[in-house]
Amino acid sequence: MVAWSGGASAKNDALAMLSRLLDGARRSRFIDYNPAREVKRPSMRESISPVSRALTFDQIRIMLELVPDGVYRRYLAALVYTGMRAGEATALRVGDVDFSRGVIRVSRSLSPGMRGELIEQSPKSHKSRDVPLIDALRPYAEAAARGKRASDLLFDGADGGRLTSHNVRRAVDWDELRVAIGKPDLRIHDLRHTFATILFDAGATAPDVQATLGHSSLQVTERYSRAREGVALRAGAALNEAIRADGLKPSGDSGMAHEDAPARR
Repeated sequence: MVAWSGGASAKNDALAMLSRLLDGARRSRFIDYNPAREVKRPSMRESISPVSRALTFDQIRIMLELVPDGVYRRYLAALVYTGMRAGEATALRVGDVDFSRGVIRVSRSLSPGMRGELIEQSPKSHKSRDVPLIDALRPYAEAAARGKRASDLLFDGADGGRLTSHNVRRAVDWDELRVAIGKPDLRIHDLRHTFATILFDAGATAPDVQATLGHSSLQVTERYSRAREGVALRAGAALNEAIRADGLKPSGDSGMAHEDAPARR
């Protein structure tokens, strides 16, 4: 687990799955105890801040410009402009997009099975949610839906098959693309981090960001906020404003003096 480069969330998910398998083996008396229960779970606080992995608007623009017009550009645009997980975007149907209201319903996800097949299931949170269809994404979504039935996949591959993060990376030459935008370690999942970060930067509240991303808790959501950056400066500015409003003025080394107070004799 220490040598694995995956994030804390992925490591915890893997440990939880391994622990359940070993619990089954213990109950069946194949092993005496479950060693996975003794492994320290990595803390979300110890992982690299997702804010630092987010793309800037310029990097988003360059990334999309570097991908030829077509299904792969549309798919990447959907990930970065909705914050959907890759499997959720893969599972989208045309009927999930409400173009009149400007929302996309996320109610299913596609994940690889034991033999590499894609299995449709509920989202990671096990709850459906709505994500915004913003103006920057609308042309891509409209192009993807053109000529299709409501039950058709919104984003299908060049040969009509289902997209996965693996075949998308291969099709767009992901390694070359991420070097070109100055993010040599960029992952597909970082597009979700990007959306969360720019949502906060745009002024969205933590509960709204949580609901849009489908996070299980606010603690996970707040990792994407820059709210703690510069907190001392903001606190000082607020206190200075309150003091000025009360009419208090600094009085040298003796501290604060009220402007209406009589001068000392």
